[in-house]
Amino acid sequence: MSVPNRILRFKEVQSRIGGYSRMHVDRLEKAGKFPSRVQIGSNSVGWMEDDIAAWIGARTRGSHAPVIPDVTESPDNTATPPKPARKRGRPPGPAHPAP
Repeated sequence: MSVPNRILRFKEVQSRIGGYSRMHVDRLEKAGKFPSRVQIGSNSVGWMEDDIAAWIGARTRGSHAPVIPDVTESPDNTATPPKPARKRGRPPGPAHPAP
């Protein structure tokens, strides 16, 4: 006997997908990147459990690839790590320009 496909409410969907906010789920759904909700009652919606499981599976399939760090070649052919990104804010230089 097969297990029936359950309708999940938002709190359960949220716990399965990693804590996305309701607004983020709404945006993904409107963009066609998240399963469509089903109307349960006049003021309640849910998502089909199989649809959520398939969405999670599709998102995690490519995530097990090894991470290769970004390394650049220096002129003497030795690998050097890339420079860190510059911090935001005031550019380097004198604090106050001379009058």
